[in-house]
Amino acid sequence: MAEKKLILSLEDCFKRPELDGGEEKRELWHFYRQETDEEAIIRRVKRDAYEHQTKYLMCSQSVYYALSLHLGMPNRDIYKAGSYLCGGMGGTNMCGCLLGARLALGQAIGRDEMYTPGWPRENGPSHLWDTLPIADMELSDAFRERFGSVLCHEIQENYFGRHFFLPSDYEDPVVWKIHETGELYRIVSVYAAVLCEFTAGITAEIILRERKKLGIPTPMPLPPLRQ
Repeated sequence: MAEKKLILSLEDCFKRPELDGGEEKRELWHFYRQETDEEAIIRRVKRDAYEHQTKYLMCSQSVYYALSLHLGMPNRDIYKAGSYLCGGMGGTNMCGCLLGARLALGQAIGRDEMYTPGWPRENGPSHLWDTLPIADMELSDAFRERFGSVLCHEIQENYFGRHFFLPSDYEDPVVWKIHETGELYRIVSVYAAVLCEFTAGITAEIILRERKKLGIPTPMPLPPLRQ
């Protein structure tokens, strides 16, 4: 039990012996206070995308999970659908991180029925039509600039020196051995977590920006009330 001491200044709060890491806590306190709400959302999205991939794998699900959770749009069916988009859909196609991001983009600012103005039979402006190609290009360009490609097997080649998920890869005894033990997916996940974190952060920025243009607030994610 610490001795009682009158505290009348913020600095004194961080000098109490029971506050482990007082200096670090003070720096974090100031950081969180100065951080905007949008910056906080983006930071948490990036954190949870990285953590999901590290613990549970499935890059497309990792990105979608973090975005849907912190942008107030969790959907278990969409999350489930993302399980078949990871690993470049067989190793030859687009990175699952980008596919998970597109699921979230579509849910957040996409059309929800076929008669949305401007799509596809009517001419005229629509926010979706104006936004979709720009957001798609912004996301892909940022990803390509950071990681050198948007294709799963090329990203693996750039980082690991070879790819792992093409059908022919499993004919390699070394690859097959680490596949059987499950180590292969942990190896790939070390780098995939970095991809998830980056992709989720860029996507969160896009969604928050477009919601602001449309006047759509981003709800605070709260757990459901107990009955």
